[in-house]
Amino acid sequence: RLPQGADLVFISGTHSLQEIRDNILCYNKLICPGGILAGSGYGQKEHVSEIVNAQFRRGVVQRYESIWWVRV
Repeated sequence: RLPQGADLVFISGTHSLQEIRDNILCYNKLICPGGILAGSGYGQKEHVSEIVNAQFRRGVVQRYESIWWVRV
């Protein structure tokens, strides 16, 4: 566990819906306020946006090609 939290966490996985959900829910706990949660596999963009919005209630998912990120 990081005592201060991380400024950036980048998730790279298999891109399945369940893994995307599990990773976002798991790794968001490591990020300090104002940090960035990012990942690859924006091919599941509707699911990434849905999960992020449900988790952070304000998350605006940004993207560049297959990379997505949100400030938390």
